[in-house]
Amino acid sequence: MKVADVYEKSVDITRRTSNICIEALFPSRCIGCGMLGTHLCPTCLSRVESADIPPFPDTYAVWSYRDTLAHTILWKLKYRSQTALADVAAKALTDILTEIIADITLMESTAKPLLVPIPLFSAKEKERGYNQSALIVQALAQRLDSTENGNGILIKTHETQSQMATKTRKTRLENLRGAFAVSNPAHVTGRVVIVIDDVTTTGATFAEARRALKDAGAKKIICCAVAH
Repeated sequence: MKVADVYEKSVDITRRTSNICIEALFPSRCIGCGMLGTHLCPTCLSRVESADIPPFPDTYAVWSYRDTLAHTILWKLKYRSQTALADVAAKALTDILTEIIADITLMESTAKPLLVPIPLFSAKEKERGYNQSALIVQALAQRLDSTENGNGILIKTHETQSQMATKTRKTRLENLRGAFAVSNPAHVTGRVVIVIDDVTTTGATFAEARRALKDAGAKKIICCAVAH
């Protein structure tokens, strides 16, 4: 086993142990209704508005970002260090990804699809302490044995202006142009890659990620967001 794999496994065990201790001391509550023992109960989950189909090729989303509960979950995951909500987001993506992966296995390739999170610039990730999309990918890889965790394959080469500060798709595309690169093209060449993000709006982030992965030789690229 590689040193990096051992380190990642150790970090995962430490994180799980910490989460168990935190859960014992401070039991989770449903963000929607306050029910103890869950971050999102089945009743509240059933009320989350479904996303409109994103108008971009091979792009999917599960929840509508207009939905108050979906917005709150992803906002707390991203900005309030409630990292346990990454599993809620992963659970939301599981059904649609299961269908996508079944089609890939049948039509495209026998190799495991790579789950690749949209990266943060290193300084931003250090400041936040984590990348929410990478946490979602980690939770997904644990749920979906038919996939491979590709965290670190796509990297952000430099800091960019916040996408929230740019209003049009054109300016968002310009803002991100050249911002992503593939760290190990040999690991991507000929593979099916599923890019994961928490939210997609104009599709600009996915478009730039798709460009970088295509240039690196990816066979097929599918983009999935929790919300749109």
